[in-house]
Amino acid sequence: MKLKIGDKTYEQLKFKGRVMRNLLVIQQDFELKQQDNEFGAEDLDVMCEFIANAFGGQFTSDDVLDELEYAEIIEAFRNISSELSKKANAQMKKFEKK
Repeated sequence: MKLKIGDKTYEQLKFKGRVMRNLLVIQQDFELKQQDNEFGAEDLDVMCEFIANAFGGQFTSDDVLDELEYAEIIEAFRNISSELSKKANAQMKKFEKK
């Protein structure tokens, strides 16, 4: 997966288990907030921090917040979520076949 921040493109090919765990926690929290329409500034900070952590700290959450438009932050978060879900599902299918 690639992400362009400013004039530099970052690449992450392998996501650690902690990234997936953090995603599950965030998704659970966001689902509750979405039901109550309570998405706020702290939630945006959580997404930016998650994106930076997912890319192994190659950039900071402030870089994400300062360099990307809001829609790009949401898109990056969704892309990472989708990528992790695909990889997790593929691994679970392999596990089920054994």
